[in-house]
Amino acid sequence: MILLSLKDAMKIYQYSFMKHPKFGLDLHRDNVDIDGVAILEKDVNLQKKTALKFDFYALLLCLDGELIRHLNHYTYTITKHTLQLIPPNTIYSFENITETTEIYILLFSESYIKAYQEHHISPTIQQLFDYHHNNLSPVHLSTSMYTRILNLYMDINTELHEKQEGHHLLIRLIILKLLMLLKREKMAQKTAIVFTSRAQHITHCYLELIEKHFLEYKKVSDYAQLLHISSKHLGETIKETLGKNALSCIHHRLFKEALYLLEYTNLSIAAIASMLGFQTPSEFSRFFKSYHTMTPKAFRLGLFH
Repeated sequence: MILLSLKDAMKIYQYSFMKHPKFGLDLHRDNVDIDGVAILEKDVNLQKKTALKFDFYALLLCLDGELIRHLNHYTYTITKHTLQLIPPNTIYSFENITETTEIYILLFSESYIKAYQEHHISPTIQQLFDYHHNNLSPVHLSTSMYTRILNLYMDINTELHEKQEGHHLLIRLIILKLLMLLKREKMAQKTAIVFTSRAQHITHCYLELIEKHFLEYKKVSDYAQLLHISSKHLGETIKETLGKNALSCIHHRLFKEALYLLEYTNLSIAAIASMLGFQTPSEFSRFFKSYHTMTPKAFRLGLFH
């Protein structure tokens, strides 16, 4: 699985951030120090961006504006004073609703947190991370909680700029505090998914399995077997809950991965075709064109014009 590192992501998005920001790192400076953690201010005016995946955590605090955020097969509407954590290896994209959206972005790697505990994570902290991996929902913060969270972002920003003794230790502790406060808010707001029917539960499990196995399994029957139901039952269930056929869900996930690999890696089109399980580049090209009306080569060339 090819994931963007923290440094790679900063290079890609460098020119999406303003110079000399009042808050966060200035990505336009030479030799920006990104040692497993970064904090940024983003005035989002892009309307849409190709989905990407990274090997670090992103904790996003929306100060103003509104957008739609896609994480794996979930879609969330993000509004003012919303907090959300995006774990590593999550396919992520967004679309603006308002013209601009102001967001504070806290990025940190798992290894950065592990360094606090001599390169391993205690069971309690691991359970905290596992909780957030299994519950991607954003939370809307009350005025008092928003102020509390905002102040913690400010504290991290101060520590990164002043670099006083023990600043990384303090930043790690603040990050853990933020994650615990986010968990409390998720539990209080009951953001965990509740299924009102067996059909909804089957659909959720199907989409989760696609996310885990789309490079390995390409047939609906493969997933039906994993779910211990018939292909016919699975197909009828997906049609009932999502209004589309079950195979299209697999193909849609493959297409998102293709877009990501074409835009964010230097892999050849033949290598991408092979990685996605196509027998030939021509077969991959036909598949891609059915979704995007252009070939993979034309799409990649268009990125640089």
